[in-house]
Amino acid sequence: MKLLRFLWILPLLLIFAAPSAYSFGKNKVIYKNFNWRYLQSKHFDVYFYEGGQELAEFTAEVAETAYVQLSRDFRYLIKDRIVLIVYNSHNDWQQTNVVISYLEEGIGGVTELYKNRIVVPFEGDYDQFRHVIHHELVHAVMNDMLYGGSIQSLIMGEVTPAPLWFAEGLAEFQSVGWNTQIDMIVRDAVLNGYMPGLPTLEYYLVYQGGASVFKYIANTYGRKKIGEMLQKMRGKAAFEGVLRSSVGVGYEEFTQRWHRYLRKQYWPEVADRKEPVEIAKQLTFHDKVPNYLNVSPAISPNGDKIAFISDRRGTQNIYLMSAVDGKLLKTLVKGERSESFEELHWLRPGMSFSPDGRKIVFAAKSGSSDAIYTVDIKSGKTTRYSSELDGVFTTTWSPDGKKVAFIGNKNHQSDIFVLDLQSQEITRLTDDVFTDDQPSWSPDSRKIAFVSDRKDYFHASETSDTFRMAGFDYENRDIYLLDTQTRQIERVTDTPWQESNPIFAPGGKTLAYVSDANGISNLYLYKLDTGENYPVSNVISGIFQINWDRNANRMVFTTFYRGGFDVYLMNNPLELPPVELRNTQFREEMNAGELPIYARNWQSEPEATEPEKKKIEGSAPLDYSRFVFSSNKMKKQQDLEPKSVELAENAYQDTEGNYKVRKYKLKFSPDVVAGTAGYDIFFGFSGYTAFAFSDLLGDHKIYLNLNLVSDLKNSNLSLFYLNLKRRVNLGIGGYHSSFVVRNFGNIFQRYRNYGLEFLAAYPFSKFNRLEMGLNWYNVVLEYLTFNLPDERVSTIMP
Repeated sequence: MKLLRFLWILPLLLIFAAPSAYSFGKNKVIYKNFNWRYLQSKHFDVYFYEGGQELAEFTAEVAETAYVQLSRDFRYLIKDRIVLIVYNSHNDWQQTNVVISYLEEGIGGVTELYKNRIVVPFEGDYDQFRHVIHHELVHAVMNDMLYGGSIQSLIMGEVTPAPLWFAEGLAEFQSVGWNTQIDMIVRDAVLNGYMPGLPTLEYYLVYQGGASVFKYIANTYGRKKIGEMLQKMRGKAAFEGVLRSSVGVGYEEFTQRWHRYLRKQYWPEVADRKEPVEIAKQLTFHDKVPNYLNVSPAISPNGDKIAFISDRRGTQNIYLMSAVDGKLLKTLVKGERSESFEELHWLRPGMSFSPDGRKIVFAAKSGSSDAIYTVDIKSGKTTRYSSELDGVFTTTWSPDGKKVAFIGNKNHQSDIFVLDLQSQEITRLTDDVFTDDQPSWSPDSRKIAFVSDRKDYFHASETSDTFRMAGFDYENRDIYLLDTQTRQIERVTDTPWQESNPIFAPGGKTLAYVSDANGISNLYLYKLDTGENYPVSNVISGIFQINWDRNANRMVFTTFYRGGFDVYLMNNPLELPPVELRNTQFREEMNAGELPIYARNWQSEPEATEPEKKKIEGSAPLDYSRFVFSSNKMKKQQDLEPKSVELAENAYQDTEGNYKVRKYKLKFSPDVVAGTAGYDIFFGFSGYTAFAFSDLLGDHKIYLNLNLVSDLKNSNLSLFYLNLKRRVNLGIGGYHSSFVVRNFGNIFQRYRNYGLEFLAAYPFSKFNRLEMGLNWYNVVLEYLTFNLPDERVSTIMP
């Protein structure tokens, strides 16, 4: 009876334990009710919702083109169709239930292993979107190839997972090949001596450092070596053995060769280039704090103060510092701690001062959407300006103090908008499919300089009804001028390089901007009346996010050096003389056409899309999608012919070439099925099986656990259902557990616990939520040795 009294505590423990286990950490708030549809291509199923069909079609075409390259390089055909789920914005994407964890700013896409689904957001940039789709598709194809497209084989320990640097480095290499950003980070790691060896690549270097490993392999052994390594990984072999059998050396010798290759490539770069401290004064020191990010500097009109974003205290905050000595004056905004400033958009930042220097303006994620904020630098008072856009970025205050220009994303477009601070009205200035970014006002507040991938398309009317972004060259950006009164657009630069951050000098006849023409992002000046332009810096690290005071006497910028981003101050930038720039080795390789190619360079010819179906010498091709895993062995099922994952063209397109769109239907499929069996002399045979089911979007989840022991009274069972589709998360389930104890004198007693449980959680924001549970709980004591009546306790706990 004492034990029965003690068991009254158990319902209370369950009430508090269950909701915590079911919803832990940062909250995922479902703000929208998504109406899902899908379209299909030859190998992929692409899911989308209102306003996202153009993105879904773009995704399908990019994925098919990328698969041409991946199937050839990996020498592998996928065994199952791959699902891609597309969100119109990062804010919408953070509401996905495909992945339970909260998706922080900085995560560009995910590929999960339960159903091998790819989940990606569109953030306004088609080139970045293509990159993310291709990057995640590499993971999905690898998952299908190595793990059978399911986490099952990894959970049961029958497959050795690929090292993180291998998975992320290969995905980056296949999706990008090489670019100035990767080159900058690898160059910095080599020249400053912090490039790790294998297998210790970690943090952000798993991407860029990992990509450099595959660039070395492709250049040294040929691109086919990558496919050979993947074929040899299809089993439980340790990766060093795969490396040794593929290239003949282990980790230590490979690292020495790879590092030697990097030194030969990057050490000559030091000769005639300058470190950032040779051209400007360093104001932040990430390596001393230590931290990683000091970005988005905005200098006050009179040049005495600088606002910037930094992660120096573990979260992204906006700080104010002296432009004289870099001394921190105050924290202006504490980010990532409240619903108002959930995220500060440090990946696409843009802050500026008001003309009187009293306030700054910036964009932030605020609950269900983005908002524009102004903050008084003296009092700290903030003012919020809301919008109905999917995303808001890169704000800039007009010199007349009346307006704020910014980039707004809606559905599949990224356009320039202007906020009237007095009326709070928002006006759209561009309205087309092209990516517009980084607006900057002219001194008279009439024109806006910006960068875009639009080429010579100046108005939406110039594109035909059949125009497709997937067939458009959206890779490089040039500088344009927009007249805010006439809406006329004028092209300023026309180069094959990346131009960024245009800002007007006093008088409005000169632009300062950044270009990576020689392979490193340097500062340039452009004379608008003559068209003359020239570089005025020659740095080893790159210059970004330039901003100067009203007289252009002082310029602030960020640079990546010694493994982090810092803010620098340059005096009299308009007086800098032209400099000669030597191309980096990367730029020379690019000009000569010697770089490894990525998916956009492959022509999607039907007869060339499939690799030869032949066994690779030295490989161990195991198809885990047709295996049943147990705790101690694998048993192969019947040797069935692989099902075809390809659809005929008329199955997914109509006679006019339009994609057929279908409604999403709820259907459950298993995520994990695991089991084991045993025998003991008291109960005899018993078995344990765990099932996890969910629908494709992760909105509905079912968990079933069966521990069957002789009969129902001795078995342990639980069944739980979660509905995560709405803001209120609901759960209901039932359970039964049993255990037998032997008291003194060989008296056997059985305790059975069973009941029903209801759970509900309402998240107010990312940081706060209300939880409740209701539990009908029963405890039964049964005497097995003596014929005594059962003792029973039932209760309902709120």
